[in-house]
Amino acid sequence: MARRTGGGNSSGYQMALMVIFAILFVFAAATCVLFFTKMDKERQVMATKEQEQNKIITKEELAAVKARGGLPVGDGQKLPSLYEQLSSENARLKQIIIAKETATLDEVRLNLSNASIPADETLVALVRKLRADAAYAVEMQQKSEIAAKAAAEAARAADAEKASLAAAYSKSVDELGQKLARIDEANKSYQGTVDAARKELEGQLEAVRNSTSGQIRELQTQVEQKDRQTADLRKRLDSITADDKRGGGRGGSAGPQVDPSTLPDGQVVALIQEENLAYISRGRSNRVVAGMTFEVFDKNAGISKNEVNDLRGKATLEVLSVDADTSLARIVRISRGQTVLEGDLIANAVYDPNLKFKFRVFGEFDIDSIGQATEGDRRRIETMVGQWGGVIVNDLNYDTDFLVLGVAPSLPPALSPDEIDPEKLVANAAAVKKFEDYNKLEGQAKTLQVPILNQNRFLILTGYYRR
Repeated sequence: MARRTGGGNSSGYQMALMVIFAILFVFAAATCVLFFTKMDKERQVMATKEQEQNKIITKEELAAVKARGGLPVGDGQKLPSLYEQLSSENARLKQIIIAKETATLDEVRLNLSNASIPADETLVALVRKLRADAAYAVEMQQKSEIAAKAAAEAARAADAEKASLAAAYSKSVDELGQKLARIDEANKSYQGTVDAARKELEGQLEAVRNSTSGQIRELQTQVEQKDRQTADLRKRLDSITADDKRGGGRGGSAGPQVDPSTLPDGQVVALIQEENLAYISRGRSNRVVAGMTFEVFDKNAGISKNEVNDLRGKATLEVLSVDADTSLARIVRISRGQTVLEGDLIANAVYDPNLKFKFRVFGEFDIDSIGQATEGDRRRIETMVGQWGGVIVNDLNYDTDFLVLGVAPSLPPALSPDEIDPEKLVANAAAVKKFEDYNKLEGQAKTLQVPILNQNRFLILTGYYRR
């Protein structure tokens, strides 16, 4: 009985253990299901959090920040949030840039703008540039200091040279002043002697002028008479010569008396009919000038005067241009029904190829129009006078036929009273004398009624200019 009872308890105990085990198993299974369910939810939450975190910073970026020491980790320290880290870095940057951690971004931008820092330039690059500029400025300053020292040395040398030159100039001025004083004293003495001699000569000249004025007038009258007699004799000689050439004096007979004005002065040697021009056998060597006129007569009929005793031919020629032995003339008049032919005779009642004119030439000339008058061109003018058959005279009087004046000189400006340069003084005195002599000679010619020719009129007269 007792064993049954004991055996029965044992079986019951085992049943109870089994039941308990079954319950524990079920509880454990339920607990596992709940745990894994909760873990799955946690994983979903972690995945969501990780996705949100990746939007802000990736694992790689976070690892890089940690590797640079940006985030403190370990030893139980609390890991700061990314916002806290960024805020800390932002405050440090603001402190570095404008020394104010609490500044806003607009304040930072305003400070940078006020400092004239471009928005697209980094501060590090700007600092490097400023340091380079500062180094260049220091280098330039050093060079400037060296140059300033050199300039100061040069200035001191220039001052010394200037002082030396000033001393030499002052010495030269003193010496020239002494020389000028001696010259002025000698000039005053000489001027007094000259004035006394001039007064004496003027008195003698006045006495001679008074005593000889009557003789001069008488001599002028005699000269005029002699000139008329010479002209008459020359005409008679030309007439006799022409008669001899024509055979009028053969057999010892003087032949008939011929009027000299009816003797031919040349002939027509060529014609240009279409242009109404003619060439005559007289030129510069015969003292023909442009503007002269000649009457044309038939070569067979000869030269004769009309019913009123005028020398009037069948045509009139006006000389246009002059060559050495021929001249080109224009036919300015021709009688009705008449024709100018080669060989026709020409005559001018007052033309005398043997008369020599007297020229007084003065001044400087510019024949080739180069803008500079010279004495050399004056000598060329005198040569032209001789080639034309004229005579150069050194005095201007009633017997002079022409006065040829060069370029009118200008009166030089007055020198400063302090001028002491001898060359300038001499040159100025020469220029003043040239001006006075020119005007004095021109006034004398007008008083004596001597024709005045400038350069152009003279060159036209002698045929230098061709029309």
